[in-house]
Amino acid sequence: MKALRQAALASLLAVGRQTQAAPTCPDTLDTSAQIDDSATLYYAAVPSDPPEANNGIFCARLEVEHDGWVGLAFSPAGAMDGSTGVLGLDGAVKKYELFTYGVNEMPEAQQTLIDASIAQEGDLTIMSFTKLLVEEGEVAIAEGSNNLLHARGGDTVGYHGTSRFPFTVELEGLGAPAPATSGELQVGDEVCVTNFIMDIFCINQGFFIDDTDTMTLEKPEEHSFHCLLDVPQCQESGYVVLTDKNEETGMHCLGYRLDDTQAVLEAGFAAGQEGYCTGCTGDESAPEYGYRATVRGTVKELGDGSNGVTGTPVLEDITLLDESEECETPTVVEPVCMEPAPDASSDLKVGDEVCISNYVMDQYCIGLGHFLDNNDVMTLEHPEEHSFHCLLDVGLCKDSGYTVLGPKDDETGMHCIGYRLQETERVIEAGLAAGQKGYCTDCTGDDSKPTRGYMATIKGTVQSLGDGSDGLGGAPILENIEVLDASVQCETTTLPPQCTGDASTVPPPVGPPSKDCSVEICTEQLSDDLLLEYFINVPDGTDPEVCGDCSISIVLKYDGEAWVAIGFSEDGLMIGSEAVIGTPDDGKVLKYFLGGKTDSAVEPMPESQQTLEDPKIEVMDGRTVMEFTKMMKEPGEIQISTGDNMFIWAHGAGTDLTYHGITSKGSVELNLSSGASEAVAVPYMSAWLAHGIMAFLAWGVFTPFAVQSSLLRSLLPEGLWFKLHRGFNVMGFSLFICAFSVAVAYVTKEEGIHFDNNHERMGLAMFIMAFIQVFGGIARPHLPEPDSEDEKTSVRKGWEVGHRVMGVALLACGFWQMAEGIKLYSGKYSVSSSDENAVTIAYWVWIGVMAAIIVLGGGYFKYKAQAEADNEAPPADSATPDEGLVMAPASATKEEGGEKEEEIRA
Repeated sequence: MKALRQAALASLLAVGRQTQAAPTCPDTLDTSAQIDDSATLYYAAVPSDPPEANNGIFCARLEVEHDGWVGLAFSPAGAMDGSTGVLGLDGAVKKYELFTYGVNEMPEAQQTLIDASIAQEGDLTIMSFTKLLVEEGEVAIAEGSNNLLHARGGDTVGYHGTSRFPFTVELEGLGAPAPATSGELQVGDEVCVTNFIMDIFCINQGFFIDDTDTMTLEKPEEHSFHCLLDVPQCQESGYVVLTDKNEETGMHCLGYRLDDTQAVLEAGFAAGQEGYCTGCTGDESAPEYGYRATVRGTVKELGDGSNGVTGTPVLEDITLLDESEECETPTVVEPVCMEPAPDASSDLKVGDEVCISNYVMDQYCIGLGHFLDNNDVMTLEHPEEHSFHCLLDVGLCKDSGYTVLGPKDDETGMHCIGYRLQETERVIEAGLAAGQKGYCTDCTGDDSKPTRGYMATIKGTVQSLGDGSDGLGGAPILENIEVLDASVQCETTTLPPQCTGDASTVPPPVGPPSKDCSVEICTEQLSDDLLLEYFINVPDGTDPEVCGDCSISIVLKYDGEAWVAIGFSEDGLMIGSEAVIGTPDDGKVLKYFLGGKTDSAVEPMPESQQTLEDPKIEVMDGRTVMEFTKMMKEPGEIQISTGDNMFIWAHGAGTDLTYHGITSKGSVELNLSSGASEAVAVPYMSAWLAHGIMAFLAWGVFTPFAVQSSLLRSLLPEGLWFKLHRGFNVMGFSLFICAFSVAVAYVTKEEGIHFDNNHERMGLAMFIMAFIQVFGGIARPHLPEPDSEDEKTSVRKGWEVGHRVMGVALLACGFWQMAEGIKLYSGKYSVSSSDENAVTIAYWVWIGVMAAIIVLGGGYFKYKAQAEADNEAPPADSATPDEGLVMAPASATKEEGGEKEEEIRA
């Protein structure tokens, strides 16, 4: 090998031998570049001698505080793809071709390095070599700024992870820099070309988002206008006009990047047939697929010489015309012809570099088939609706690990499973930065960040292949992952193996895999912040079906500091059940009998029945953890079987053992053999829904209408306002009585405690206030006769003020009460957070409209009435004593229903 290397070098330096010796490196390398805290490059560049000999050299010594392979690469544009690399490991230093996600060792004929070595000196790995400045087929080292890359890794040459560092070095005295690419094209040239328009995202991905079986540059005529113009990733990536196909590869080459995305979108919408993209306006003769156009523009900058999108020139001041508009002189540019994208991943191997952009999903929700916090949404169908809270806060989801999905299959409507991600902490760290603040506990993103659907670009190395199944086990595992913003595009997307087969192979949503809970720990997420772990202890000499002396070990974990309880029930209800309750203040874990819903009815069992083994409760890092082991069959107690069992659970808002509240409790049916579970329906759902509807009609519709009819009376025919005011109030009060009665009746049926929370106590207070308001209106002090000169009595004036104040207070209380009711109903019946939010938003929009009419309308008409009264009043010095008595006051009186009612302007 040494002889071959010397022979290759001799041939390259032969031109200069007749005149003088070849250039040599200086004795010391005095110029250095600090790459990062751990790596420094010492270097020198020696020009060719004579200049035409092309025998100039680059002398390098790379010192790195690292134990593993190290590398230095010369890059055309600062990217890995198309670079020439020098990598050292285990005493060998060789040249490599670098691609976007891989390297190839160069042939022996190109291994022309001189004095190449790598050695370990203390904590330093030192790699030295001398390389010719210009070599055929390699990146030239030239006068001026040169782009270099440094990377380092483990014991075998593989993915570097985040240990990749681009930097530049300035070289002088070497002569003219290497010529720019793109043939004779120059900045400022006018260009005209006719061909297909393609988004950069699909070019780099290698296939269409909505048709993963079609390679982008092979068949651009099949690219849908929807994918090209509607999909955000495609729009934001920018656009390229292609050139003709390369006959050898069967792929279109790249022509020019277009710097005006808006101009492309406007022309594309006009060109595409209506209905085939959101903004398309073309008639039936317009195309549905494959957007071809004639593009004219000015060269803004040349490409960087790489074999990718950035190797193409950029056009500015572009005009996109119909393809029928021919170029007078088509501009010929040296095309950039990319290699065909990998066919996908039937050929995927351990050690392959992978890049993919898609949704990140926890494996628990994939196995569950639906979101933990939204049972109505299937996981693989709508990952864009997955909350950051469920993804990043819930212990069961975090502990299950994460997977990046593949594209959605048009036939099944489901995303395929992509790659399992080994480094969970990296996913969580990136996810917290990507999610909008307030939508998960530690999310830090600003208002521009998403609240649902975590999409990211994942780069990594294949650690192991899947087991060939259609489920999670069939997905390859990636290690050394980088989790990047979704806007970071893959130069080439590696399609996962499970996304390359027929649609029938895409797995449908399934429930969690069946487990043997006597062999492995089973888990059940009781609520967002309460996790149950359990294990069946089967003694020797029996089996799970008989399980004569079996016990169950339980761990209950609550994300907070509070008392916690897990109970055993025959009907899913509290009363008559038994529970194990732990209180962290005193460290006690005891068995209780639940005789009722009052504190006094929750009683510890006698000492003889306190048979728990190893009970304990403690708070660790803000999390309450209760543990115990209980015999499954005990005399006089509810038996626990290895089959289906009814469990109830609860936790407090603090450490004192008091009422848990409506939302901090629940029940679940568990099969202790398989781990299968089913939420137990909470009874009386229709009754409480009717309670809420009646309350909304009373305080959200009829009562605001009653107030508005009074305030806006000048818009109504004379006398009508009072009839409406009285009618709306009667309807509202009647519905309120019904809603109140339903609440009292069903709290009694549920054997609950009356008026035990803020919502219930506010309802009672409003009920009393409403009775006072209604009957105070019926028994109101009357006005003086219309022809009387008497003034309103002080009692009447006091009643008017009190009536108004009480009305405003009731209305405000009603608005708060209804919002609180939505929360309580959602918690009681496990309404998804998305549905709860939708109802809450709609409610407050409606209330906002009602309140705006009351405040703005009432204020306007009060001002208008005052202005009219001021204009109608005669001057003080012209009025006679009698005139002042006969003028109609600003608030005129009307006779209504046999009773006098003053028009009181609010």
